[in-house]
Amino acid sequence: MQQVLYITYDGIMEPIGNSQILPYLKGLSRKGVKFYLVSFEKRNYLSDRIRIDTFRRELKNYNIEWYMLRYHKRFRTLATIFDITIGILRAMSIARKIKPDIAHARSHIAGLMAWVVSLLTGIKFIFDMRGFWVDERVDAGLLHKNRLLYNFLKKLERLLIYKAEKIIVLTYKAKAILVRGFPGIKQNKIDVIPCCADTTFFRFGKEARNF
Repeated sequence: MQQVLYITYDGIMEPIGNSQILPYLKGLSRKGVKFYLVSFEKRNYLSDRIRIDTFRRELKNYNIEWYMLRYHKRFRTLATIFDITIGILRAMSIARKIKPDIAHARSHIAGLMAWVVSLLTGIKFIFDMRGFWVDERVDAGLLHKNRLLYNFLKKLERLLIYKAEKIIVLTYKAKAILVRGFPGIKQNKIDVIPCCADTTFFRFGKEARNF
């Protein structure tokens, strides 16, 4: 059985984690993959003990071990540094105990945690970068281009891209940008996995497509 340490800075109890992370993990667990899931949950979800217990029971049914950490937001940069430190320590503790085959990171912050674990333990590191998170934050007005933090994050992104065993993106356009912008990166290192929809919840008949 393949063992995967999966790290996400998104909480699995919030909509994005519940819809974009758990269905994939559940599906792969049915195929014999054992997941050790580290997620950062926001404060308002952590106060709901009933919901937490429900998630734990559900994940246990899929043989997924869940390690829940608290997401911190106040003093944003310092809070993120704190979360990264705690995440690395927890992930290292898990890795030393179970010796997973792969450290799979969802996006850049989790990528830094997984890369450090990979560096210290020798396990393979998968960078599920999805999109160009640093530049997306510039577009959203959350980061200023060509400032110190921006330049640091771009260097981090470059490091993760080159150090990863595999890179996952959402579109073939993103794959082309990586191949063109990062010398030495081979196309077979990059896999395109688009976002999916669960057709038991979303119907895409002829009328819906014409809407």
